Amino acid sequence: MNTRLLRRLCLAPLVLAAGAAAATPSLDTSLIWNNEAVYTPDGALRAGTTYDSMLLAALDAGTGDAGAHSSVHLSFLAVRSGLPSGRYIGDFQTASNIEAPDATRLYSAWYRQTWSHANSLQIGLIDLNTLFDVTDAAGLLLNASFGLDPTLSGNLPVSTYPEPGYGLVYGRRQGALTLHAGLFQADPGQRMRPLGNGALTIVELDYGYGAEAPTQIGIGLWRYRQPDTALAATALDGGYLNLSQALNGPGTRHVRAFLRLGLAPGGDSTVPRHLSLGVDVSAPLASRPDDHFSLGMTRADLRGLRA
Repeated sequence: MNTRLLRRLCLAPLVLAAGAAAATPSLDTSLIWNNEAVYTPDGALRAGTTYDSMLLAALDAGTGDAGAHSSVHLSFLAVRSGLPSGRYIGDFQTASNIEAPDATRLYSAWYRQTWSHANSLQIGLIDLNTLFDVTDAAGLLLNASFGLDPTLSGNLPVSTYPEPGYGLVYGRRQGALTLHAGLFQADPGQRMRPLGNGALTIVELDYGYGAEAPTQIGIGLWRYRQPDTALAATALDGGYLNLSQALNGPGTRHVRAFLRLGLAPGGDSTVPRHLSLGVDVSAPLASRPDDHFSLGMTRADLRGLRA
């Protein structure tokens, strides 16, 4: 999905609670509705036209002040997809980031407690990609690999779109640095068995994200362990590096370049390496300050096959 919109939707309680007076409750509703037609004139599988639609509705409530507050988030998903990559294009990285099997479900449901201005603990059904492996400069690009790195999404079932699973995430912010450490169930499709099939642990350290700094860096490490060979490789480890750099100074038009690298070096990984890079230009026309222009390239190496 559009990473920038989704991240704002799922992090809305932080913004609401930070601006609230002490012990004053806040309530907010949000709606994202993405629609697209996909025409494939000469696909690897077949030519044709199909349609995708994704509706995400959310309710956020919070209370407290900037030092300590509580937040509750609920969202519901409805997706109808013609599966353009799976049925027409035949690409591994998924051209449309809203492509998914048809479903109507509870999407995410979590509780977050923040204290001492800098610490937070979040528990519930959590989309991992709203907190981990996010590069805002790549958020408008539609290919799925500009969201979650394919060394994660291509190797194992991750708690993210279209079906997040249960997770527990600790966060801490200190100046320009932000740390997130998370524990997620190994098989998000089994919501009735959150503790029964292994786990994914992930840690990310960011610099400059919260402060909108000219240079932004995110470094993440993850470890996956589970016993079912039919689900995915039973043991995988990997990491990623996200770099975003502003290329000009203050002004209406901001130009930001990004570079994303992912590694899953184990012999059982389907995708051992990933590289993506690109640029995002805000206000490409001075008369339209809210517009953006983005251009990107993404490459996934497949073990034993051509990239």
